Amino acid sequence: MTTTIPTDKIKTSSEQPSAISEYLSQKIKFLTTISMIFVVFIHAYNYTDTFLQPMTCITEGLHIGAMTQFFFSNAFTRSAVPIYFIVSGYLFFAKRELTSKVYTHQIQKRLKSVLYVFLVVSTVSFACCTAIYTVTGAGVFPVIDERMAVVEQGLTGVLKIWLSNPFAFQLWFLMQLFLICLLTPLINWFIIRFNVLLPALFIVPWWFDIGFGIGSYNVFNADTYLFFTFGAWLGIKKIKLPGMDKPIGKKAVSWIMLACLTALSAIYTVYCASITVSSQKQMMLFKLITIVGIAAVWYLYDIIPNSFINSVPWKTLQKNSFVIFLLHEPLMHMIFQRGLAFSQSDCMHMLLYFGLPVLMILLMSAVGTWTRRYCPACYKILTGGR
Repeated sequence: MTTTIPTDKIKTSSEQPSAISEYLSQKIKFLTTISMIFVVFIHAYNYTDTFLQPMTCITEGLHIGAMTQFFFSNAFTRSAVPIYFIVSGYLFFAKRELTSKVYTHQIQKRLKSVLYVFLVVSTVSFACCTAIYTVTGAGVFPVIDERMAVVEQGLTGVLKIWLSNPFAFQLWFLMQLFLICLLTPLINWFIIRFNVLLPALFIVPWWFDIGFGIGSYNVFNADTYLFFTFGAWLGIKKIKLPGMDKPIGKKAVSWIMLACLTALSAIYTVYCASITVSSQKQMMLFKLITIVGIAAVWYLYDIIPNSFINSVPWKTLQKNSFVIFLLHEPLMHMIFQRGLAFSQSDCMHMLLYFGLPVLMILLMSAVGTWTRRYCPACYKILTGGR
């Protein structure tokens, strides 16, 4: 049986870049935008344990509201950060060999688009949150109180919150990305000589969530190293995975992967609601969900209608996905904390959970569109010229 490939998702070979096809380029944009949406929902969890981890148990137990939020925020969407790292590792190596000249150029680019952006957004969030805290005092926004307690310790505390644990806490990803980009010559050398062994070395620490840090900063984050080096391996070795240069032939695969992700997420959620002490089974389920989630999102692109992919609203989200990532926190936490201070009802919890992420995505997308159009200098400063 022959497979018909949508012509609006693929260009002819003469129109394609040498390393990355137009199809893959559009797919990567889709993956990163979906991942951005996932990150916003991960941060939207608003029951007791607002900062979710693989070993988080549902404090409320078998509670429908907490379980619903947990299902989406700590299971179904948890492929978001690994996807970002895979894409980052792949794009660093896919288009060119890593010569000393290329390395210098790539690091210069990331000084501007990653480290510079980290410092700008961290500084702005620091200033805004400090001003809010000065006006409101303690007890109004717990997400600010936690970091202000560190800031008040003096210069060391200020530097810690500015550079290590910023008010815009999602920025940890940018710092991890910049640090591992500095190591790309070693990554390149190791993969050229030992092939897939390098990412394989990180599977065990990732599976058991092993890391280490300097002081309170997590220098070795297993997610970062496993998934970035996996993407690097794909780029360096020019590996062609199914669905990389053209849609998969059988769309049933996409639906099966989504079904598996949904089922595993439900099992993990019920298990986490049924226990009071974390277990290794819980960690294993979480890691399995992450792997299946990456595959499910990868194949999701091929069952999304082309009319949606090419629609103006989706294109607008794609253009502003980085702005949404940068600016949605800590504002979203501040809003839902004040909402829950007004009412702790399950209705309020669920209204904030499903309504607030949508509001944040639309609002930050509007901010990105407006600044790009009417204040391009501000947009360039905010995004580092992305």
